[in-house]
Amino acid sequence: MFNLLRNDLGLFLLMVPAVLIALVVHEVSHGYVAYLCGDNTAKAYGRLTLNPLKHLDPFGAIMMLLIGFGYARPVPVNYRNLRKPRRDIALVALAGPLSNLLLALVACVLYFVILLIYAASADVRLETVAAGIRWLPSPAAYYDQNWLMNALFMGEVPRLLTTFMQFLTLFATINIGLALFNLVPLPPLDGSKILGSLLPPQTAARYLRLEYYSRFFFLGIVLLSWLFPSLYDIVFWPLEFLRTAILNFYQWLMLLLF
Repeated sequence: MFNLLRNDLGLFLLMVPAVLIALVVHEVSHGYVAYLCGDNTAKAYGRLTLNPLKHLDPFGAIMMLLIGFGYARPVPVNYRNLRKPRRDIALVALAGPLSNLLLALVACVLYFVILLIYAASADVRLETVAAGIRWLPSPAAYYDQNWLMNALFMGEVPRLLTTFMQFLTLFATINIGLALFNLVPLPPLDGSKILGSLLPPQTAARYLRLEYYSRFFFLGIVLLSWLFPSLYDIVFWPLEFLRTAILNFYQWLMLLLF
């Protein structure tokens, strides 16, 4: 994905609203689950809002735009207000990634429905729709949706429609990437909160203090990946593998509907 973004301004511009929506829903989900578990800190600080300016972490957003993985500004949570702190900390942390996986599934379903509707209007066999779904995990699906749709339907497909389909594939890819990256157990990511909830309190406190150093680690990854694109493939291949696996799973769910 990183190499594609370096060379396609149109793709980059489509990423901006996709990233904003993904980050906002991620953080609002954290705050809302914390509120349900007894802590209203996020609500008091105005973080249960869809205003992206309230949730953006500049560096995390830049990471999302440049390398397809990143994070938002953490929602404030007062863990002492939670009814069952050890359980609820994990639930609050999981809420963000799970919301992104759900958004990705919704995008895939919408992609599938649009293919069905267009196939019916264009009098195209359902096998063509199945072929389109099989393309979903492929880089070509978010790199050149116009070519893909024209090839599938053997004719000129409206550019507005292919652009929206491209947005849906990007949106699904970005949300899965955001979910997976935030599950990495490195402070301040959600995975560290989940792991910290399982550790003894003193060990968890020492572990979470690593957050100060993690930003330098992330900065190093972004700079090295930008300067040496091949390094991106080495560092992020596990996340890319998992992202493709999840897209393949969603694809399998769509094909079950036939």
